[in-house]
Order: sequence, then C-alpha cells, then structure tokens
Amino acid sequence: MTIKIKQSQKRKQKVSNDGVIMKYLRYLIVLFVIAIVIVFLMINAYTDAKNDALNQLYNQEKLLAQQAANGIKEYFNYHKQMMSFLSSNDDVILNTEAGKKLIREVFKNQSNSISSLTRVDRNGIIIYTFPDERSIGRDISGQKHVKEILINQAIVVSDVFRSVQGFDCIAIHYPIFKNNEFDGTLALLIPFDLITKKYFEQIKVGNTGYPLVITREGTELFCPVPNHTGSNIFKSSSKYPSIIEMAKLMVQGKEGRFVYEFDMIRDRQVNLVTKHAYFVPIQIENSLWSIAISAPEEEATYLIKGFSNKWIFGLGAFLTFVGLLSFLLIKAYFDNKKLLVEEEAKVQI
Repeated sequence: MTIKIKQSQKRKQKVSNDGVIMKYLRYLIVLFVIAIVIVFLMINAYTDAKNDALNQLYNQEKLLAQQAANGIKEYFNYHKQMMSFLSSNDDVILNTEAGKKLIREVFKNQSNSISSLTRVDRNGIIIYTFPDERSIGRDISGQKHVKEILINQAIVVSDVFRSVQGFDCIAIHYPIFKNNEFDGTLALLIPFDLITKKYFEQIKVGNTGYPLVITREGTELFCPVPNHTGSNIFKSSSKYPSIIEMAKLMVQGKEGRFVYEFDMIRDRQVNLVTKHAYFVPIQIENSLWSIAISAPEEEATYLIKGFSNKWIFGLGAFLTFVGLLSFLLIKAYFDNKKLLVEEEAKVQI
C-alpha cells in the first residue's frame, strides 16, 4: 500500500513539474511572438519613413529639373522669335547697310545674353557679323550644325562647340529665304557659361546634390565632377554600370527616377555611395539634352535623422527589455525546477 501511495505522489509531482515547464514555455513563446511583431512594426515604420523621405527627395529633384528644362526652353524660344523677326526683314535678307545696322542695334539690346549675331550665305560663308567683324569672309560650312541647316534648311541648335571667336558657345541658326529660295542663315551665339551659371550652377539639393546635363550623344554639357564636362559619359563613367544604364535612358529622351552608385560628390572623392536621381529631357528644336538632378541617399535620410535616432534608441531599449525579461523567466524556470527536484527527492524519501 505504501509503495502505491509513493508511486501516486511521483506521478502527481511529475504532472505538476510538466505543468510548470509548459507555463514557462508559454510565457517565453508569447514574449518572443510579441517581440517579433513589435520589431516588425518598428522596422516597417522606419522603412515607411525612409521611403517618404526618398519620395520627398525625388519630388524636389523633379521640380528643379523641370524648372531648369522649362527655363532653357523659354530662353531659346525667346531668341527664336527674335531671329524669326530679323530673318524676315528685307534688309537683313539682302545684307544691306540698313540690315547690318539693324543687326548691330538688336545685338546691343541683347548683348547681356548673346555674344554675336551673324549673317551666313547659302554656302556657309560669313557675310556679316557683329561685334567681331574680323570674322567676315570665314567659311564655317564644315561645322556640324551648319552642314545640317544647309542640307535641311530648317532651324538648328548646335551642341557646345568652340566658336571662330575662340570661346565655348551654342549656336542657333535660323534659315533665310529670298524669293522663296534658301539664301543662307541668321545665326546667334550664346556663351555656354552664361547658360550654366543661369540654369545649372545654382541648382543644389541639400549640401551635396547637383545636376548633370548630357546631349543625345552622351556628351556631358555640365557636371561639377572634375574633367567630366566636355567628355562623353559612356567613357568617363564606364567603370560604373549603373550610371551607364541611367545615361542610356537619358539619351533616349526618357523621364524618371534612378538609383546608381558613384564615388564622387561634386569635386570630392568619397567611398562608393548610393545616389538617387531624377532626369528630364530638354527638347530644343533638333537637339536633345537631358538633365538629371542627383543626390546621395544621406540627403534623404538626413531628413529623418531625428526619427532614425529615436527608432534605434527605441529598438535597442525594447530588445534590452525583452532580453532582460527572457533572462528573468529562464532564471525563474531553472530556480523553480531546482526547487521541484528537491521536493521530488523528499517525496521519494
């Protein structure tokens, strides 16, 4: 009878021990599930905040790119209208003294935005120009944009080139017709540094964001990275596949956002950083340019720096709390288990 009672007590003790073990296991499981859910929610909140910051960055870049593109288009349209007026003037068409005087007067009124006004004949010879009249008689038919208008007889806008006067510029050639027959062009030159100062150099995103402007062929018209302006982006950035992918979209006249990696921020060499860009095409008559405004990712995450600091602190504090609570539960479990073992030993005695 005594043996049966002891066996019964052992079974009851074992059931009690199993119940205590299951209770602690349930506590731990519930704790870890809660911890996982909260960590997931915190990570999701940070991800949402970061995405919102990146969207704000893209929106800022898009606005700046569109403003620059629209400003350049308006600038060229203004000069196009002026040339349309001059090219229909009989004295300009015939290159009379009155026509030359008109060209001089118009130039003086526009001297803050153009560097010369030129009358070119049907063979590509300069027959009048102001202010550098020494260029009269020069043959410019070999210039790419001049060849194009001599063949197509339609307005052309050149890429950046070195003028016969010796400075980097952009030329606009407007066709002139005499008795409904092509009789040459009226051309104006715009100093390229004037365009860069007015539309590109002032663009900033945060402290390190900047614009990149390329032509249809990939020539970099503007880039603050040393030795890049004037080079071809497909050569200058050949070591960076992601930049090449973006450039391919830009030369196709596409618009959109892009993420790439580069190790330069303006004129500073840095470690490889992730950059976010928004690019917009600039269609000017026969020419296609594309402007991309880009900035390192830190310009976006800077906007949520306060949030991220609080997030890191909160996550660290929560994980510390979970770790401490887990430790206390496990310690309590083993302390209780030790106590149950001692009680079980007493029962056996």
